[in-house]
Amino acid sequence: WRLVGYHDVLAASPKLLERTGPITHPSQLDRQPGCIYTGYGQPTPWRLTRGDEVHEPAVEAVFRSDAGEALMAAAIRGFGFVLQPDFLVGPLLAEGSLVPVLPEWTSRAGNLWAVTPTKLVPATVRAFLDAMQRDLANPGWR
Repeated sequence: WRLVGYHDVLAASPKLLERTGPITHPSQLDRQPGCIYTGYGQPTPWRLTRGDEVHEPAVEAVFRSDAGEALMAAAIRGFGFVLQPDFLVGPLLAEGSLVPVLPEWTSRAGNLWAVTPTKLVPATVRAFLDAMQRDLANPGWR
C-alpha cells in the first residue's frame, strides 16, 4: 500500500543559522555541520536541484543516525543542518523548532509504503492502513 508521497526538506535550527548566517546557495553548505542519515549503512549524499543546476554539498557529518527522530532532535539542538522527509520535518517547521533552508531547491522525493506478506490482509489491518493513509495525506502542518 502506498501511504503517502514525500519530498526531502533541508532545515536548520534558528540557533544554528545565527552561527552560520543565512544560506543562499547550496555551495555555502560545504564544510558546514550536518545531521546525516545512515539508514543504508553509508551516509546518504545530499543532492539539491534548482532547474538545471545541481549541487551535492559536502557537509561535515557531526551527527549520524539511521533514525529520523534522532536526526530531528540533533538538528533542533543546533548540531547541524538536516535533510529529511517532509513528514518528519514539517511539524517542526510549523512549530518553529526548525526553519527551512533553500526552499527554492528540491531534493529527493519518493513514496512511503506499507508492505504486507500477502495482498489478503485482515480487515483490522486494512482499516489501520486506510487510517494511516488518510492521516499522512492530511497532516495538520501542511
